[in-house]
Amino acid sequence: MTNRWNPTAVPGLAGVVQLAVGFGYTCARLGDGSVRCLGANAAGQLGDGPRTSRSNPTLVPGLTGVVELAAGLIHTCARLADGSVRMLGLQ
Repeated sequence: MTNRWNPTAVPGLAGVVQLAVGFGYTCARLGDGSVRCLGANAAGQLGDGPRTSRSNPTLVPGLTGVVELAAGLIHTCARLADGSVRMLGLQ
């Protein structure tokens, strides 16, 4: 990872309609209802399985129809179109 002193485009991330920022990580909800996350992942807050930090936006598998995201210190919640909620991170 590299510190940036000027605004820089995030490669592989387009069509973003919402961001949720936690402690050292960010998740983006895309217009198609999918979610991509990057950054720290010690608690599984990126939702992609292994607890490996990611420097590139990584698709959260099996998570579709997301209409809202909220991030905490080391977890992320996603509200789906059907009104149900999914949590990423330690459970």
